[in-house]
Amino acid sequence: MKLEEGMLWQDSDKKHPLAAKIKEAAAWFAEKYGAAPDVCYVHPEMLPADKDMPDGPHIIDGVEVLASRFINRGLLWIGVASQSQEKLKAS
Repeated sequence: MKLEEGMLWQDSDKKHPLAAKIKEAAAWFAEKYGAAPDVCYVHPEMLPADKDMPDGPHIIDGVEVLASRFINRGLLWIGVASQSQEKLKAS
């Protein structure tokens, strides 16, 4: 999935849960860019171990959370996927 519009968010606080980090970043993104993000890439080690869905998908408040080894720990790459942009333009 390719990001059409995105931003890098840093939150290295290990006590701050991933879901809270994503919610905070998503709110800031929506305020700044006027659109709700729908995808977020994180380092694989940041994803919670989830027995119910071990191979994903992880969705937090409408944001699909995907692992990428290219994202450093403590960073989130959050934004709007290119598929979503195409849907917006069509409507």
